Amino acid sequence: MKKTKNLSVGLLCMSMLMLFLATSAIADTVTIKPSTTIQWTNEDFSSYPFSDSKWKNPDAEVVSWVTGDSVAELYRQGHWENGSYPTATGSYASSYNTTMPTSNETATISYVNGKPAINTSYPTYLLVKDGAANSPVWFIYDLLNLHDVYVNGTVVADYAWNGTDTIYVDNPWPNQGSISHVAFFGTVSSVPEPTTLMLLGFGLVGLAGAGKKFKK
Repeated sequence: MKKTKNLSVGLLCMSMLMLFLATSAIADTVTIKPSTTIQWTNEDFSSYPFSDSKWKNPDAEVVSWVTGDSVAELYRQGHWENGSYPTATGSYASSYNTTMPTSNETATISYVNGKPAINTSYPTYLLVKDGAANSPVWFIYDLLNLHDVYVNGTVVADYAWNGTDTIYVDNPWPNQGSISHVAFFGTVSSVPEPTTLMLLGFGLVGLAGAGKKFKK
């Protein structure tokens, strides 16, 4: 009986360690190119129940109407301007870091290790907004249903973002525009950070040990 209890505790420790290592793995890089299938642009709609200014600068209400899912703006980062980036906004503002070159033609969105990640069990969208009012004015990508993206340099026909992989937006307006800002839209329901999962595992191990003492 004692050996069985020790084996159970050992297996629990091993399971939590494997879970921690899996959630701390090096992120892949997902590249969205002009050839990547775009789910929606402003040009897909001849009419809309919003003012022109709101339509050209979509918020959660517009994205919800376009996609058919009720979403909130989870993260938004504007482009490099006057020597700095504006402060990121949204409930996941500290969970991601976006960098753009001074030309603002590309954007790299990276997950910050140890922070809560967007829960991609729910619909999740990426908005890429143009900074020069080119056509289209914006793109919306369904991050759980991407087509023809590059993952670590290899073309992948179908891909679903996991909330932590790096997203690289590669020149969506070739030779004509720059990125104004990028934004994630989805449901405010975070995935526990890796350190929290590890602490939970240690807590369960402690409880198992305490139970063992009481039974002696």
